[in-house]
Amino acid sequence: MEDKKLVFNNLLDSLELREIEKKSFSVNKNGFGKIFKIEENLTINVNLKSHDDDPLELQENLILFRPVFSVSIVGENNLRKIEKASETPTVSPEKDKVEIKSEFQLEVFFAVYFQLKDRKGFFDCWKIDELRKIFIEQQLQKLLWPFLRQLTSDSMNSLNLNSIALPLLL
Repeated sequence: MEDKKLVFNNLLDSLELREIEKKSFSVNKNGFGKIFKIEENLTINVNLKSHDDDPLELQENLILFRPVFSVSIVGENNLRKIEKASETPTVSPEKDKVEIKSEFQLEVFFAVYFQLKDRKGFFDCWKIDELRKIFIEQQLQKLLWPFLRQLTSDSMNSLNLNSIALPLLL
């Protein structure tokens, strides 16, 4: 285990972060109004997809990772049916409650550029499947998480939704 940790540290030491770009993103809202409340039963899903051929070598010592995050937040609202239109609408009994699922979806494509400080050392480490998986699923995710949290919050606000902050990563 200690050897893998040392090799992973060598992989990290061989890189220098150059730039993070948000290349594109799309948002979608299904449902009505300010659909999410903190106390509501929410389901939050975040998925990270990476390209099999990442990293792309753009120049001799410049590489690019292209992670894509998908965020889905689903909430269930209980709305009551109004029995009839009148000057003072009355709310139907509890049994006539209607459950409506509301959903927010975000997909964002990042470009993450690294300068290779040790090209040979990086590619020697990159050959190890387990280290590649850890780097993409943990290191890139932790690096981009603050950007994703902010983009999720901003996107929800722009759609007139109550913003839900993604949880912190440890």
